[in-house]
Amino acid sequence: MRSSLGFHTLSLSMPLTFDGMHELISDFKKYSKETGEIKMYLCDKKGNRIEYKNTSRYTPLKLIIQYYKDNHGIEWSVDSYTNYAGFPTYKVSVKINPKILGGVHDYITAATYNDIEAAIENFNLESEKISYVLRTFDCYRLDRIDYCINFSVDELAPGCSPEQIMTLIRRGDIPQYYEEWQEYSSISHRKKSSPDSFYLVNKSLGINCYSKLSELKKRSEQRKQNGLPMISQSVLDTAKNIIRFEVQEKYRKTYVQSRKAKDSGNLGQNKCKSLLDDLSCNNAVSYYFHKIIGKGDWYTLNEAVRIIQSKKFNKQKETRLISALRIVNHYHSVAKAKEVFEGDDLKNFRQNLKDLSCMGINPVTIPKGWGMKHIPNILYAYFDKKDEENMNKIEINEKIVKEYLKEMIKTPSKINSPRLFNF
Repeated sequence: MRSSLGFHTLSLSMPLTFDGMHELISDFKKYSKETGEIKMYLCDKKGNRIEYKNTSRYTPLKLIIQYYKDNHGIEWSVDSYTNYAGFPTYKVSVKINPKILGGVHDYITAATYNDIEAAIENFNLESEKISYVLRTFDCYRLDRIDYCINFSVDELAPGCSPEQIMTLIRRGDIPQYYEEWQEYSSISHRKKSSPDSFYLVNKSLGINCYSKLSELKKRSEQRKQNGLPMISQSVLDTAKNIIRFEVQEKYRKTYVQSRKAKDSGNLGQNKCKSLLDDLSCNNAVSYYFHKIIGKGDWYTLNEAVRIIQSKKFNKQKETRLISALRIVNHYHSVAKAKEVFEGDDLKNFRQNLKDLSCMGINPVTIPKGWGMKHIPNILYAYFDKKDEENMNKIEINEKIVKEYLKEMIKTPSKINSPRLFNF
């Protein structure tokens, strides 16, 4: 199964002393000169990277250390800033892709907690090679987790294109206190959202849904501009038909989660075992998917109306549910439809959306020209596929055990065979 759920990036940090910060920068320079594996960049206010060649004791506000030849799944940065009390503070931060850091060069499949052990081992080996100041993985605090699910559209919604699914997703809800991220367009001379993504942000979270192929193409171009090797065509090919939905838990949210883990008995520095298990990943992805995209399947307006009418509700309920559907259809977005209501009217509209959700109907409807009446909720389609896959594994394992036991009955001397239950 090409679809996968877990996480893809972790950001961690560790405080440094002033001397430790300069010692580390010196060690990074030395490692870069000796191996040629890393390059050091200053980061300007716009996020552009300028190669760092300063040999003085000048303290950069932010220094980024990136592997040049191969993607190791790790990127360091050294930060200097003023804390809330007005004192200068220093830290080393690290962003890791656990799968790649663990030796599996896969840009698509989400990592799970099973990938962490190998990633930690390689993290410690890299740290040891560069500088004793970097210490070990267990010394770092977890600052951000990017939970994610990768939807293989051809696998979960046959007959649909990623562009069609993104169109439906972009017509979902924007919850209170979130806003859609936009960037300035030099063509239209105004801020616009990307057609390839649906990115919502607030102070503690980012919710991003996007075409993985488009994202990798942009990243490849950025690498080229920074003098780094571009992403290979074979990697780009694996991203076709993949839509990623990710929940970016920033420091504020991760801190709250870490405190809960501590109260539950996890006294480790970074709480990875508590925050990266399968249940935590499933809960984070499912909660925000339901909140923004919805729990129901997508239908055409006519098909959704037919389903409502088939339930034989009283006339009042039937009318208000169909009316809610028509309003969302008219404004081409749940978020835009909500904007026309206020007070009790908004409360009633939200109740109608909730009632539709309980019926398994997404208020966002399929455009007429697509030639399809129904598209399944891709999150539920993923869990159904996963359950089916697990059941097949159980059946295969049971079959192997039965065949082995039959063999043991016929030939008891093989009971000590090292092949016992090795599947």
